[in-house]
Amino acid sequence: MPPSSRHAHAPNMAQCPPRDRVWSGQMRRPVYAPSLLQHQHTSIRCIQPGRQRHRRARRASIHGAAQRQRQAAVHPLRLGRRRNHHDRFPHILVRASTILFHMFDLRLLIQADKLLLFHVDGLADTTISQVFTYNLQDKLQGHHVLHRKMSEAFELRALEAALAAVAAGLEAGYLLVRRDVGAALRELDAQMADKEEASVHTGLRELLDMARRLADIEQQARLVRGALGDLLREDRDMADLYLTDRRSGRRHEADDHEEVEYLFEAYFRAHDAVVQEASALMANVHRTADTVRSILANRRNQIMILETKVEIAMLGMASATLVAGWYGMNTVNFLEESLSAFAVIVSGSVLGGGAIWWFLLRKLRSIRRKKM
Repeated sequence: MPPSSRHAHAPNMAQCPPRDRVWSGQMRRPVYAPSLLQHQHTSIRCIQPGRQRHRRARRASIHGAAQRQRQAAVHPLRLGRRRNHHDRFPHILVRASTILFHMFDLRLLIQADKLLLFHVDGLADTTISQVFTYNLQDKLQGHHVLHRKMSEAFELRALEAALAAVAAGLEAGYLLVRRDVGAALRELDAQMADKEEASVHTGLRELLDMARRLADIEQQARLVRGALGDLLREDRDMADLYLTDRRSGRRHEADDHEEVEYLFEAYFRAHDAVVQEASALMANVHRTADTVRSILANRRNQIMILETKVEIAMLGMASATLVAGWYGMNTVNFLEESLSAFAVIVSGSVLGGGAIWWFLLRKLRSIRRKKM
């Protein structure tokens, strides 16, 4: 559905469960609320910039369902028909007066003059949300922005702070895993030199656990990169991100979005770098794990071959001693008076055992050649 027609459609309330309806105090009709409002234990923090650049942003926390409904009545969020996004998939949705930013534990509703930060209790990881809250003040004051014009629009500064928090969280996670992988590889090399197979198996399991962590980070960075790529292909959505100008009656044309495009391209490249580096490191981990498995399998094969050779030698000796045992039985065998019988029996037993050992070794070599 094109962006222009997306705002004109009213939500289909027949498809919405009752808890997804929030009554607007001004319009007196139900509007469609995003899924991130529906958690039972959700706290909302409303952040508004000060009138002057040096003043700190005003913050207010909202807890409980009743307070959330009052906040929705005071500040109705007319998001129109929303797409059905899963919580694990990052997305940025642009509406007439609101930007919905949802990436992992960071959930924001950005408007031209305020920002709603949603915090859901019970999440396993809130690193990105904490980074965003820590660095938000500098971004709102216009410090360390990528483009000069971004310091003039509150929504662009908030959007850049959110993207910077996501990028910083993923990069920090990747650097931490890379450090652990380096330490695990050095420890694994030392264990391989000591030839302690039990400790090698332990190190190998730890290395594979780190590979799974790398895969998670690579997948998260790939999802964020995909979300940014989708927006970079939508000129109308990028132009609609200028909420302040649109509210003042200066709506941007579809090709007038240089600052936003520059912002998205910068963080698209940042996440693409994380994807490439994590993929390369993960491939190195898997190659190392495969090499270690091959070495361990070769060691086990050598042990099995040695055991087989010992068993073949024992079989030859058992065959030789069987003949000697027959000769030494306490029965009359008509060889007691022969002077050369002992020498013949011993020589025949040794030669027979050697022949059996040689024949079985040849069979073992032929089997190994066939497998190779």
